[in-house]
Amino acid sequence: MARQIALAEITAAETALHSVLLRKDEHALRHLQDHYGDILYHHIYNILHEEIKTSVALCETFKKIWLLLGICDPPRPGFLNWILRIAEDCARTWEQETRPYSPGRLLAPTGS
Repeated sequence: MARQIALAEITAAETALHSVLLRKDEHALRHLQDHYGDILYHHIYNILHEEIKTSVALCETFKKIWLLLGICDPPRPGFLNWILRIAEDCARTWEQETRPYSPGRLLAPTGS
């Protein structure tokens, strides 16, 4: 029973944070960074395995969250899951964009 109450409190806090963020309140953005920054950092680091890339992807994550707030509502599973998916997307994009050059990645010209 205590776990259900705690989960309800977390969901209520996430919903409240989301509604304040929707108003583009910069204090709420700082709160988001303070309270979710470590979680997002570790989630991204587990994908990229490099501190500098992780830091850049984390900045991109907060930027994307800020930009998507007005057009995307967090899904039913909750705000945390929504921002974790955004973080993963930013990490995967960053991973693809910074992948070292490999001659095998180029396609050979076709035709004569």
